[in-house]
Amino acid sequence: MLGSNPGFQREGGSVCEILREDILSLAIAPGSTLEEKVLAEKYQVSRTPIREAFIRLAAEGLVEFRPRRGVQVIPIILPNLPRYLETSSLIQRSLVRLAAFRRHKRDLSRIANAIAELRAHTVQIDIHDYDSVIRAAASENAALHAIAEGAHNVYLLEIYEKLRLQGQRMLRLAFCYCPKGEVDVAEFAGLRVQRMEDLVDLIRDGDADGAEAQSKQLHSDMVERLMAYLAEDLTEGVEIEASELGGQAPE
Repeated sequence: MLGSNPGFQREGGSVCEILREDILSLAIAPGSTLEEKVLAEKYQVSRTPIREAFIRLAAEGLVEFRPRRGVQVIPIILPNLPRYLETSSLIQRSLVRLAAFRRHKRDLSRIANAIAELRAHTVQIDIHDYDSVIRAAASENAALHAIAEGAHNVYLLEIYEKLRLQGQRMLRLAFCYCPKGEVDVAEFAGLRVQRMEDLVDLIRDGDADGAEAQSKQLHSDMVERLMAYLAEDLTEGVEIEASELGGQAPE
């Protein structure tokens, strides 16, 4: 057992970062109860950094403290998904418009660097290599954050970042899974890079309307991919005879 140093590093991240990734990747299922003792043994640390991680993750909206039930991973509530998506779209489009109005040179440079890094990770995507997919998804999130920072509105940015973090458990499915009949993950990610590069050009030109429209399209692409995943039915067209279920076929 290691000491209670909250800066303990394992596999390139702190306990909080690793726990957050386990939640976002669904390695820890939504609604799960988190126990200090179990996690301390899993991550080979004392309970102190686990408690500190709980506090930070609760502030991010990923876990909650439940009376007499300990700490629980926030469930994914499907009836709330449409409201989440419309709010995320609204905040993102607002930030993009402001970025186009303000378009500081240092912001444009930072955004360009973030998108260049995103493209580099996108070309390395291998659907059989989960880490490569997650690196691309994380790079896209960083690029969107850089664009949002260009709005220079800390209040909208804070809301947007919390929304992005809370929604990653669902939105990552668009990167980690290819619904039947849809383009593969690498092609989908490449399309998003191109849209983001076009978005930056619109921001650089000060075209707020065009930038907002492009932001809306980026959001729609992700929603359509997610809906395709949720609607997929690989049993479509499969016929099951009553006799196969142990019953009697109708005469």
